[in-house]
Amino acid sequence: MKTKVFCSFCGRRLDIDTHDRKERQVCKACAEIYYENPLPAASVILSNHDREIILVKRAREPFKNMWCLPIGFAETGESIEDAALRELRRRRALKARSPSLWM
Repeated sequence: MKTKVFCSFCGRRLDIDTHDRKERQVCKACAEIYYENPLPAASVILSNHDREIILVKRAREPFKNMWCLPIGFAETGESIEDAALRELRRRRALKARSPSLWM
């Protein structure tokens, strides 16, 4: 893990904590999580029989509270397919609806 010493947002010292079942650097003062991500990102377009698609509302900047497709960075050593499925599971987009509507 590449180590950074201080938070870019508030300047406090970073700690190590577990998030998404991985050890990550975190700022306990402002709750910022530092991810070690390669450049690839994964997004998913999932539609039902009525051609409706799943959108998620962004919880963080940039574009906080705007709607978007489920998207996120691939983790180091993770395939794009696995990253896309992880993003769907993490956002719990499929649990919000009856599974029969989305399969």
